Amino acid sequence: MAKPIRSTRSRPRWQAKHRHPKQRDGQIEALRNLRVARRGAVDQRAETQRQMKALIVTAPDVLRARCAAWISRN
Repeated sequence: MAKPIRSTRSRPRWQAKHRHPKQRDGQIEALRNLRVARRGAVDQRAETQRQMKALIVTAPDVLRARCAAWISRN
């Protein structure tokens, strides 16, 4: 047996009355901040690697050879 339509309509109103804002302090927020910082660092590292590769590809042959030797050592 299906629930009455009235109960589904009143649910959003009940949720709106009993919703609590997220707290911006404590351990959970600290973890959120760390995840945001890490995601930004990972994205920045990837962007730096793309830029370095583009510079190496477009560099003169002499400089490209020096970079290739440096990359093979690491």
